[in-house]
Amino acid sequence: METGRLPWLTLADLDETQAALHESITGGPRAQTRAFPMTDEEGRLYGPFNAMIHEPVVGAVLSELGVALRYRSVIPGRMREVAICEVAATCRSEFEWFAHAAIAQGLGISEEDLDAIRTGAVATGLEPDETLARRLANELVTKRDLDDADYAEGVAALGLEVLVDLVFLVGFYATISTTLATFRVPLPPGFSTVF
Repeated sequence: METGRLPWLTLADLDETQAALHESITGGPRAQTRAFPMTDEEGRLYGPFNAMIHEPVVGAVLSELGVALRYRSVIPGRMREVAICEVAATCRSEFEWFAHAAIAQGLGISEEDLDAIRTGAVATGLEPDETLARRLANELVTKRDLDDADYAEGVAALGLEVLVDLVFLVGFYATISTTLATFRVPLPPGFSTVF
């Protein structure tokens, strides 16, 4: 299997700090919501997590931020996954799309709406707040900002707390997209590309 640019670390390769981070990733809430295994048979982590354990001090902080944004945020689950899928589609991040499209489907986002997000088309089955979150996520990725009208619309429609978390969420997943692209992180075996 292709492994990307970073050495793909087995459990035997890890020092104590790396092993602790590995355990927190594989034993945390992500492990309960995965549509695919987090590791191969030798404990090597798929996705961005291998990069995180290469630099475990920063990796642990990134991992915890991801957990907070996915499991403790005020953003409703469907809206969160629509926004993450929009980031993945806009950044053309295969692994991010692969992971979060499956989660979105589990939350009731249809294949048709996911295909529309993936291709940049109108997703007709989304709720108005999900459509707005998608549009704002796209703007945040492409412009790195919201203009005054979109900011005001986001506050009015979603509430300030949700908008703040949405900005953090998009920034985090844009960082993850950059990590996946830079280190050429491949999809797990048996999965094919969509972009």
